[in-house]
Amino acid sequence: MTVSEILSASSRRVIMALGVAAMLCATSGVRAQDAAKPADKPDQLKFDYDGPMVLIYQIKPDRAADFEALWIGLRAGLAKSDDADLKAFGETLYPYKVEGASVYVFRLDSPSKKFTYDPIKMIYEHVNYDKPEKGLFTRAEADALYNKFNGAQEGIAAWKLKKVGG
Repeated sequence: MTVSEILSASSRRVIMALGVAAMLCATSGVRAQDAAKPADKPDQLKFDYDGPMVLIYQIKPDRAADFEALWIGLRAGLAKSDDADLKAFGETLYPYKVEGASVYVFRLDSPSKKFTYDPIKMIYEHVNYDKPEKGLFTRAEADALYNKFNGAQEGIAAWKLKKVGG
């Protein structure tokens, strides 16, 4: 008798999600970025890799709606950019939710080498404090988005992928 014959589809999904979450916690080398992070530390969410990657966020179950709203707001702000590269980058920022878990995955077929995947940096780097109307976010919008992310995540992992079998 196999596991698939014993467990329902939803039970198998929960077990798979728990396995992904456990691997995420065990192998995560990238941790939450603080808005006040010293400038001398390298940005662990800015990649210099030519192959595909997955970026995995483990989120507290009660904060999933906040996390999803963060990315909607972030994409909306980046869409206002006059910079075609930044606008195109914003269009790639769609998380996939793992069914039955508070785990989100970003599929990065060709990760940006120019922009960070740190949502806090993405937000605050595009606030124009001198001329708020010229920024992609006002300070109030940036703070509201930050509050959606602050304390919501439990872990981040970035996995480089290598094609096999052909």
